[in-house]
Amino acid sequence: GETSFEMSRQIRSHVRGLTSDGRHNFRRKKDLARYTHYRVMRAAGLTHDNPDEEVDRRGFVTPLTEMQDTSNLPRSPLHRRFFFPHTLSYKVYWGPPSVQDDPNAYEGSMVGCTVAARLEDLPLTQQQKERLVDIVGPECVDENTGVVALEADMFPDRNHNAAILGDMWEKLLREAAQPTPADPPE
Repeated sequence: GETSFEMSRQIRSHVRGLTSDGRHNFRRKKDLARYTHYRVMRAAGLTHDNPDEEVDRRGFVTPLTEMQDTSNLPRSPLHRRFFFPHTLSYKVYWGPPSVQDDPNAYEGSMVGCTVAARLEDLPLTQQQKERLVDIVGPECVDENTGVVALEADMFPDRNHNAAILGDMWEKLLREAAQPTPADPPE
């Protein structure tokens, strides 16, 4: 860390830059305030730019970092992730301002996303579709319409929930397409 004398000397040199007539030395008051705040926080060890950090975080995995490493997202909004018709929907809570700490606590504080697709639109054989229904369970399938729906509310952000749903669909389709040991090879 820097001593208070070195910090004050650096601040004085920045203030001199404000009063000089040079074009490249011009700094605004808010720039100085931000830089001074950063230097104080860095001296207190409260910034994340310490190159000599003693903790090795390479093996630290959270659900979000795991999803970032394993996800297979489209390259752009013009590219599709799945080539069968499906819908993506999410909940949005609208209402007047509330004095409660968590006005949506009864509905859950996360933003839930749902992806639904018809079984007949999936690129699977009839036997694979039956296996898919066995994997997800009957509560996720509407027997009248043949629609399979998956829901995720693991993250507070709907984009993260939508991404994890896409990963879940990919893994589900791969699992359903794999032959079971009782299935004869085709």
